[in-house]
Amino acid sequence: MRVLAAILVAASAAYGQGLGLTETGQDHAHPSLVLEHARVAPGSSTTLAVRFTLSPEWHLYWTNPGDSGDAPQVELALPAGVTAGAIQWPVPTRHVLPGDLLGYLYEEELVLLIPLEVGAGVKPGAYPIQAELGWLVCKDVCLMGDDALELALEVGPPQAGDAEAKALFARARARLPRAPKDGELQAELAGDALTLEVPGATKLVFFPESTPAAKDSLTAGEVEGERLTIHYGALGDATALRGILRVTKGDASYGLQVEVAVPRAD
Repeated sequence: MRVLAAILVAASAAYGQGLGLTETGQDHAHPSLVLEHARVAPGSSTTLAVRFTLSPEWHLYWTNPGDSGDAPQVELALPAGVTAGAIQWPVPTRHVLPGDLLGYLYEEELVLLIPLEVGAGVKPGAYPIQAELGWLVCKDVCLMGDDALELALEVGPPQAGDAEAKALFARARARLPRAPKDGELQAELAGDALTLEVPGATKLVFFPESTPAAKDSLTAGEVEGERLTIHYGALGDATALRGILRVTKGDASYGLQVEVAVPRAD
């Protein structure tokens, strides 16, 4: 299904070009870089936000895009003594696209958070952070976009970011999945069936990682209630099943990180 969907996405992009469209991915996804702190002390940390603002009805994809699409790509060039952690992805939304293609995507805004560590030996001053970005943004057609961005990392006496940066990072962190609290999530793997249960939930939506593939995500990946079961088929050599579970309780929703070990026969 992913191979066919990839062909359809490529055909969609080619179709747009064939129609003589002059639009590109930059017209519907606008990236920017923001640092959490205005100045960072040597030996401390900060966070870089890669923010995409999207045109109405256009979307970007999660790390597992579903049956079609591709996630945005980020490549950083960092100053000596500065290291980056893993990209932190917010909880996506689940959409069934035309042709019964299941998509895990983002609309309106996508903010990727990247932790940065500034080494104790980094001297005060301004240092460039460069980001090479590539993305596929879709609506009726899919358009490829890319950009090269740069901003300065100020190292010296610590200084907090401005009010706009504080609001951006607070909003982005509120959208991240978190580890379950003790007893909050009950997860069981029996054969190829993964069952997830959250007492008191009114709706559950599961976003599985792409490997191994869950075979009935379209029909079983979303349920009304507190218990969801999804089948994987062949587990291959996977040691764990991972993903994100969006939990709704009344008017509130949040994401939980899911990781369930795959038992191995001795």
